[in-house]
Amino acid sequence: MSDRFSLDNLAADASDNAFFFGHHLRLYATRRTLTNAGLAAWLGVSPEVLQRVRLCRTPADREQAKQIADAFGVAVEKVAEVMGW
Repeated sequence: MSDRFSLDNLAADASDNAFFFGHHLRLYATRRTLTNAGLAAWLGVSPEVLQRVRLCRTPADREQAKQIADAFGVAVEKVAEVMGW
């Protein structure tokens, strides 16, 4: 498998595309001057899990935000905060 398709590279690409939740996570972290480790800690996940969270589709509503939260053990309020709801 090519490095181009590594989880790190895919998550980095997701941070530049508003289709992915990673884009909103990057914006949130930038506004709050959080590192990746700091963002992971704030969400309550490991940095490895954060990479997977970044690859989720941007939630369109609170129900989709809850699906992300439930899948990764994140508080739905934090997903909503990232989205600015």
